[in-house]
Amino acid sequence: MIFLGENPQRGVRFRAPGALHHARWMAKLLCVLKLNLFKDQFRLTEHEATSCLEFGLFAVLIYCKTWTTSTNSCDAPINDLSLIQLLTKYKTSSPVISTVGLRAMGCHFWYLGLELSPLALFSDQMSPEVKQKIACRLKSGRS
Repeated sequence: MIFLGENPQRGVRFRAPGALHHARWMAKLLCVLKLNLFKDQFRLTEHEATSCLEFGLFAVLIYCKTWTTSTNSCDAPINDLSLIQLLTKYKTSSPVISTVGLRAMGCHFWYLGLELSPLALFSDQMSPEVKQKIACRLKSGRS
């Protein structure tokens, strides 16, 4: 929220970014967001500043919702399809990030097949009509 210009009621405290040699995805994201927030205190090239901004915008506008809602396996199919739709629309803002994101998602299509797609039947995000269509497709053996 701070990255988008909001101030929390309890105030803000930041820690200096630590080493990134073995950091995971979210740690890297947090470091990039801090770089954006404190860009006046760093010596970044124009390319570095632009890349950090693009990555930060992608993360807060596209990826964070998907990441925070990924804890429920029943919602995985609809979350992934929603992410693919968002990445496709994001092509107008950043063709490079959109293309890389869609390519990465292509590596995960294996679990959207007939074996695991029934998980969507237990999702609260799916309408009864869509669940009915999925069930009919599964019963008929068509993918």
